[in-house]
Amino acid sequence: MLMITGKKFSLIVFVILVFGCDEKAFNPATSKGPDFSLTPMENEEAELAALHLSGEIMAPIGLYQRIRSDLAIIRENWSDHNEHVNIKFDPFWEVSVIGVDLTSTTYYEIESGNYHNWDSISVHTALDSIHYFGCANFCIAKLVFKGRLNPILLVDEYSGLPGFNIISTYSKPMDRSNLYLQKNGNVIKYFFRYAYGECPAGCLNSEIYYFTVESGEPVYRGSLYLPVLPDSTIPVWADTYTFAYRDYIAHNCWPCQ
Repeated sequence: MLMITGKKFSLIVFVILVFGCDEKAFNPATSKGPDFSLTPMENEEAELAALHLSGEIMAPIGLYQRIRSDLAIIRENWSDHNEHVNIKFDPFWEVSVIGVDLTSTTYYEIESGNYHNWDSISVHTALDSIHYFGCANFCIAKLVFKGRLNPILLVDEYSGLPGFNIISTYSKPMDRSNLYLQKNGNVIKYFFRYAYGECPAGCLNSEIYYFTVESGEPVYRGSLYLPVLPDSTIPVWADTYTFAYRDYIAHNCWPCQ
């Protein structure tokens, strides 16, 4: 049986600590970028809503699961009573796509595969394809990324690169029926907007139906009709809906840089 005295044991521990520190010094922990294998997720609507609500490059899984569950609960319980709860969330921007206005030199370097100023950008690993539109008055290209990524954050990643003049999202500036969301602490508020009259140029009328989910049960908070008729009672949550709507519109980005 091997016996280790106190002095020898202390020496062994010291050696292990020293070599352990040296090993970490020679092999520093590297920061990991987003795991693009997690996207696309199964439920497109919930993923896009979580992407919008979080403002992150990819939809957080926990928020995605929460929205997917909440919408399923609301629709399972209310579809027979109010068909408008089936209105789906559609983001203001086209997901995973950005447009770039380039100098002619940069345009042809990218087209020929000789542009390397973006090689260090971690998000570049998710770049799926490049669509070239030529250099007539402007040199324009469209970058398409894998999965479902937030184009606002993609714009941020690519801003400041040499030869990139303007970077923008592809927005959907049309008025239409849609679902707007707002997160307040642990509560997610769902505003289903049924819009009609002169859509998509500018919807003249809207019906807003407000829901939350508490303890696994849908809670109908009321409705709002716009424009508000004279002598109508405006619900106390009308400002909350307006905030959710304006936050949605604020995610438009043209031009971005």
